[in-house]
Amino acid sequence: MSDTHPADHEELLRRLALGEIAESGPEAAPVVARCAVCRDRLESHRSVEAALRRAAAVEAAVLEEAEALSGAPGSDRVEPTRAAAAPTSPPARGRSGTRRVALALAAAVVVAAALWAITRLDPDAQPDEPLGSRRAIRSLSPDGGVRDFSTFAWSFDLPGAAWFEITIRAEGGATPLIVSPRLRETAWTPPAEALRALPDRIEWEVVARDRPESALARGSARAWRSGD
Repeated sequence: MSDTHPADHEELLRRLALGEIAESGPEAAPVVARCAVCRDRLESHRSVEAALRRAAAVEAAVLEEAEALSGAPGSDRVEPTRAAAAPTSPPARGRSGTRRVALALAAAVVVAAALWAITRLDPDAQPDEPLGSRRAIRSLSPDGGVRDFSTFAWSFDLPGAAWFEITIRAEGGATPLIVSPRLRETAWTPPAEALRALPDRIEWEVVARDRPESALARGSARAWRSGD
């Protein structure tokens, strides 16, 4: 548990993970809206679930491929490798040896996903760059004092069909004041009337997504009108 994250927030996250309360319910929704740490942990949880679902899909695909290749010409050449991988478990009959190799490969995928989950969900276990710079959205602007709010920009290599979303709130506020449409570019200028209506001090967040329920990366900053 983070030293700076309130204990009641940790308890709320525990209850959410156990399904005791709903994220959209009246008990959780206001806290999640106000707390960036809670939002990040919940996004991490959803990302882990998605990773494990993908690992299960890999397992199914590997098993299907193994069944298709069993007995094919040249399959005898992989037998020494298979035997070395499981020397104490000789095949009982037919295709069981190939199936065990496939299961071993799938298990490796699941173990990797589980290790990733532990690192991602336990803040105290994360190294300085837990998932590499490609998961960190950098060079956010505005950041700090500015003459006025205009274009919001950042740096990140967006993969495939992913997109960005921007949320702007009053500093310390829970209610989004501006929410962007889906973006592909690394800069966005909200409508002029929306910018004029912003308070003098704001915090904003940009999230890269490849599906609505999970975040590939995120970045946030605080900015204020300095009048200079």
